[in-house]
Amino acid sequence: MAIMTWKGKIFRKRLWVLLALGLLPGLACAGKGMRSEPGADDLFARGMKAFQGKKIWGFINTRDYSQASTLFQEFLDKYPYSRFAPEAQLRLADSFFALEEYDSAVLVYDEFQKLRPSHPEVPYVLYQLGQCFFRQVLSIDRDQAAVISAQKWFEELVRRYPESKWRAEAQDKIRKCEADLARREIYVGTFYYRRHDYFSALDRFRNVLTLYPDSGLGDQALYYSYLCFQAVSDLARARETLESLRSGYPGSKYLKKLKD
Repeated sequence: MAIMTWKGKIFRKRLWVLLALGLLPGLACAGKGMRSEPGADDLFARGMKAFQGKKIWGFINTRDYSQASTLFQEFLDKYPYSRFAPEAQLRLADSFFALEEYDSAVLVYDEFQKLRPSHPEVPYVLYQLGQCFFRQVLSIDRDQAAVISAQKWFEELVRRYPESKWRAEAQDKIRKCEADLARREIYVGTFYYRRHDYFSALDRFRNVLTLYPDSGLGDQALYYSYLCFQAVSDLARARETLESLRSGYPGSKYLKKLKD
């Protein structure tokens, strides 16, 4: 066993004095990076406790997302380089999401995937970004920016991580987004149709057929397209559209409407 000499003891004492005075910042920083700070551990643990909560009588969970978001934000402000920082950032975003503070959640999720592009949780983050917008989708008579943003994030997840466990759910949400956008086109198209603006209406119905072929609204788009062509006396296109409706959707209720 090595024996420390009195000179060694004096040197060690002086070293700690210098560190305490901040005269050796490089060594001080290195020391912080090598071990976890007790304050950081405690603050992170408190945040996780609020985030996870605890079950009472086996079924009531006492999660406090508001407190969790406050603690995780404080943690990230004080200890941005902690080994717990990635998880704290994720849980902060999840807390905002649970509180339905979607704008704040988007900012944190987006920052996470930009700062840590190779982190294994990035597929989950992309899915959550899509969810933030998907949860804010408005009715078809209002602005559809949220649908478009949701679709963008879900498509990025599928493109970048085709093997992700979130892929199937993202694809399902993409189909729902496309259906929403197709319904919006039908809504605007029928508005133009009722105003006898047939060419503007046709543009909208064409969008349904070309941009959203799997929306389930193809027969409705063809039906109104047929009516528009009839209204502008383009009989050749009207016949062609009617044939597409008959061959593509033989059981459609819109064919029955034409017979009636």
